[in-house]
Amino acid sequence: MPVFTSFNEQHILTLFVIVLGMITIPAVVRYINSTSFTNIATLSIAIILLLIKIGEPLFRVFSGWEWLNQLPLQLCDIGAIVIGLFLLYRKTILFELGYFWGLGGGIQALFTPDLKYGFPDINFIFYFITHG
Repeated sequence: MPVFTSFNEQHILTLFVIVLGMITIPAVVRYINSTSFTNIATLSIAIILLLIKIGEPLFRVFSGWEWLNQLPLQLCDIGAIVIGLFLLYRKTILFELGYFWGLGGGIQALFTPDLKYGFPDINFIFYFITHG
């Protein structure tokens, strides 16, 4: 497993892919301009976020990690769950909380990740999907 180093080619490429996705996904949804497609895209992102935030701790616990260290209590974890719930229920308060929690923690986490291993480690994938 390759060791993760901040701002190496792998990190820069991952940040580039995240920015590309942040531009491409909304552009495609607007280009298609279909309510049903927008709902499918929104539901897909919500399900991915919630499944990862529920599945990641379970995966780690069943892989032998101590369960007390796997509770999703960090601000980014809670922010991702809140954004997933917002995408499902469309409540303004969920957006406002997720926006500010995600904006502060998510951007910092993308530029200063606390990872031991790089791609293709599953923790690398979980980390950048939920923070990006």
